[in-house]
Amino acid sequence: MEPTKADTDPLSSLAFASSLEDELEEEVPLQGETQHARTSQGQAASSHQQDDYFGLPPHRSAQHEEPSRDHAVASYGQLLSGGSTWNSGFGRSQVEPHEPMGSQHVPTDPVQREENGMLPGVMGKYMSYSVRTKTNRPNFRQQDFAVRRRFRDFVALHDLLKSTHRGFFIPPRPEKNTMEGQRAQPEFIELRRMALQRYLHQLAAHPVIGLSEVFRAFLEADEPLLSSLQWTQLTPVQHTFMEGMARLPRQLLGSESAIPNPSDAARSTRHTGDLLRRFKELRLDVRQEYQEQPALTQAEIDLRNERMLVEELQEKLANASRKAEKLVSSMEDLGNVFGDLGLSLIQTGLYEAATADQVGQYSDTGAAAKIIAADCKRVGQAAVNGRRLATTGAQAAAKAVPNATPPATIQTSMALSPLHDQLGIVPAVLKALKEREVALLTVHSLQRDMVMKQRARQSLVDDGQKVFGGDKGKERKVQGLQNDMATLEQSTSAAEQEYDKVMDRNHQELVRWKAGRAEAFTTMLDNIAKVEVGYHERMHKLWEIAASGFDDRRKQAG
Repeated sequence: MEPTKADTDPLSSLAFASSLEDELEEEVPLQGETQHARTSQGQAASSHQQDDYFGLPPHRSAQHEEPSRDHAVASYGQLLSGGSTWNSGFGRSQVEPHEPMGSQHVPTDPVQREENGMLPGVMGKYMSYSVRTKTNRPNFRQQDFAVRRRFRDFVALHDLLKSTHRGFFIPPRPEKNTMEGQRAQPEFIELRRMALQRYLHQLAAHPVIGLSEVFRAFLEADEPLLSSLQWTQLTPVQHTFMEGMARLPRQLLGSESAIPNPSDAARSTRHTGDLLRRFKELRLDVRQEYQEQPALTQAEIDLRNERMLVEELQEKLANASRKAEKLVSSMEDLGNVFGDLGLSLIQTGLYEAATADQVGQYSDTGAAAKIIAADCKRVGQAAVNGRRLATTGAQAAAKAVPNATPPATIQTSMALSPLHDQLGIVPAVLKALKEREVALLTVHSLQRDMVMKQRARQSLVDDGQKVFGGDKGKERKVQGLQNDMATLEQSTSAAEQEYDKVMDRNHQELVRWKAGRAEAFTTMLDNIAKVEVGYHERMHKLWEIAASGFDDRRKQAG
């Protein structure tokens, strides 16, 4: 049987190319780098990582695990949202996780459960996670315990923190998935678990929220959380929109007081259900925006200027994040192109070697083909190894080679993670600053009501004095206004205290956030420089070895 073209021509064999790529993707030590040295380097990095586990700034990744199949994902957004951990194989950069001092919270063991649906006989499904806590903080009853929580519980935690911790920069929670069909997918479940873990670690790292009763109750309360006594005792009464609609006609007709009590005055209108108060504050906000500029203290003016600066920073961070994503994508594309070029050169070299065997390697044509084959193989292998250094390499990641060199795309993504982290926290910063302005709007609204009540009372008193013997009807109205003014005075005082408290929190949080951002960006820029230096040093070594073959042949020819 005569050999076919596919048997004799290496360029026509796609199966050969695929198997060749698998072989060349294996982790092979470079020249001058022994396997012992590489293993020692990995062990030293792991030791250093454990020593510094609790001493890192809060912007670092929250996950600590060995390299897995997740590292084969080259998407910048997925890499950053997952918070994967990598030791630098370039020997210069350490992108390590952060754990809050003395506290560790890890969602594990996702289990799908069923519950009664909205319709009779229809069962709904949800995912439950085991949240395990290891801590040495004295405010916890135990040091090692676990409870099961579903995503709805995390939403309740975030909502309660927003209600009870006005003015703090509360880390954003993971978004709810709108695609019903994706919830049972293993990839989605793992990404959700990692996002929830990152969220818990950010809360635990906060100096106030991490020690709050709300956070402790979430971690300790028996399931189901929303019906736990420990949780319900911390949850303020929430009035619904329909309750507000039912109250509105009575407030307008005067059969029910329209003056908020002191406890409601210290809360945002979003949590009170008082639609009349909400309409009043909205009207006052529009009037202050376009007609009457309120008299503001210098501290309030400074904080409003800070909010405008944060909005400008948000635009800069968004642009930088897009550029970072483009950089990682370009590095991935460049690495893949290098790999394709390397395979093509190796296949060309095999073709030239086959040609030399056919015509005779001692003939002029055969000798030239043999030289071309050797050069193509050497340069092609350098290009393929360059791809391994640069890109995620699905084949290499799947093989999970021990102490494998992390590709430059992963290292760059992790080094740039503070951009993503800071961009993610900016909306929370703006909401906290806006919450202070809402609290001040409540104070202004109550003060305006007080002025109107005082004018109405004075008008009734003046009219009553014109009647001989007094006007009993007007006296009753004056007494009612005095009662309203007494309640207003208490509510205004409560609103002012709440505003002062939120302002103090804004000041403290801005100082903390700016210091953390400065440290995060310094570390980020340092890591980027080290990753780039290490990557290009190894690429230089690869191509230097490839070029040495040409120098050796020139010396032999000379």
